[in-house]
Amino acid sequence: IRCWDDGTRSSVTLPIPWHPSSGTTLLALTERLAAVMAMHQLGLAEAAELVAVKEGDTPAAIREGVVDWQGAAEKFRGVLLASGTMTPRTYGKNVGTYVKRVLQVLGAPTAPKDGRATLEAIISKTPLKPGCPGRRRMLDGASRFLTFAVESCGASVRYRPPADRSSLVGYRLDSPTTGTPLLDEQLLRLLSGISDSRWRLAVGLAGTFGLRPAELGSCRTDGSALRVEGVKRNSSGRAASRLVLPLDPCGASGLGADLLAQLAKRGEEALPAQQANWAGAFFHHLKKHVPIWAEIHRESSDANQGHLTVYGLRHGFAWRGSQLYGLSPRVLAALMGHTVAVHLQHYGRWASEAETAAAVSAAVNRVRLA
Repeated sequence: IRCWDDGTRSSVTLPIPWHPSSGTTLLALTERLAAVMAMHQLGLAEAAELVAVKEGDTPAAIREGVVDWQGAAEKFRGVLLASGTMTPRTYGKNVGTYVKRVLQVLGAPTAPKDGRATLEAIISKTPLKPGCPGRRRMLDGASRFLTFAVESCGASVRYRPPADRSSLVGYRLDSPTTGTPLLDEQLLRLLSGISDSRWRLAVGLAGTFGLRPAELGSCRTDGSALRVEGVKRNSSGRAASRLVLPLDPCGASGLGADLLAQLAKRGEEALPAQQANWAGAFFHHLKKHVPIWAEIHRESSDANQGHLTVYGLRHGFAWRGSQLYGLSPRVLAALMGHTVAVHLQHYGRWASEAETAAAVSAAVNRVRLA
């Protein structure tokens, strides 16, 4: 029972027997309810739902806020899926992986006793280089779940993760690896080395229309262009569909129109079967069935071109649009389905040593002739 200043009362029924032998337990429960009500600004009934005590809980367990972590994980998953910002597949691949790591360390015989220690235990179990994006994502995902457990599942406030996690993320001592564009000549050689017509079309579309691998499963012809349905999700919802015009590689005029004709003629049958992980499927096929991919990869490494991945097809579209077609970042960002800021951040920093030297030489000559 809670008594208010005006003389009214609020009450809840809890599974603790009202008996002299329960005095210590009831005192611990009263302290816990008061703490939860003050911390979250909740009423008595809401606080009791969060604390969720059961008959047999010890006073120490009640004070500490013992939580059904597996139940909290299921509730967390349900809330994220119900929000519409995440699909079951995305949850399983990303946030769900980090939640499992939290459950593993908290289920250990010597489980950590607070949020920071929990994150430190996850780092020790999943060694990732300090400062790398994967380590940051892992800690952010785990922290998101721990915060939810404190605010929505009655976990003790000590499990709230630190707001500043920079020391846990760490700092890179080496330079981050930057993806590099697949150059036009490399794209044409790659296409000529793919024997499977379905994968040749998939690679051609990705390179000539700047698609994300996942977008291969949601594109269709729209006149002389390609209509790409949004596949990326964020807090603002699913990305909008966009119309993409082809940017043919140098020396392959009409390639985009030919690819569109193939897709229009056979529809979905012209492409590989739907993939749960298009990027992984791309990499697997190129590595296992297209020997020239390994050759191009070695050449790229030997020439200090950069780190070449299947996203090099999309990167090549951005490079071609800027260097060959002279399109502005605003137009390229619209074609590729992201913001201008994202475009400049990820696609505005490529310049090979040869390209840089040629640009400087041309500038020097212009000055001399002026």
